[in-house]
Amino acid sequence: SDRARGGSGGGGGILDAASASFAEAVYSNVLYLGLSVQGALLSQVPPPALGTAVHFVAVCWLFAFYCFDFKWQLEGRSAARRVAAFERDWLFFAGFGTPFALAAYFFSFFVSAGVFAVLYPAFILLAIVSQPAPARVARGRFGQLPIFALPHRVV
Repeated sequence: SDRARGGSGGGGGILDAASASFAEAVYSNVLYLGLSVQGALLSQVPPPALGTAVHFVAVCWLFAFYCFDFKWQLEGRSAARRVAAFERDWLFFAGFGTPFALAAYFFSFFVSAGVFAVLYPAFILLAIVSQPAPARVARGRFGQLPIFALPHRVV
């Protein structure tokens, strides 16, 4: 009805906001899936130790993205802004997701799921109060890393 659309023929409104919110949620899930697939593909990089290390970092990013995506959606950031922030401060997010990745790598599936269930709410709160500082080295930044390049190509 016209009322559900937000008024008397003016466009916008509840349905537009709901469809935009739904589209953002679908896009976030595609990014999660894409990052997971990308990590699985990177785990096959030879030699095995390098593949495992690269996969570990991808898992760190995935868990960090879970936490910060929740925060950024609450702030109303667009998907493009969320991805840009993540790719800009990739080093911070690799460190932020490390506790989750350690649990995933060194415990059985059920124990790591339990650790995740305990850590996830605490890390969402940490994400909400944290402000990542830009990654810097002696003379500049590490630069932006296209972490979501593969998921973007899929979408």
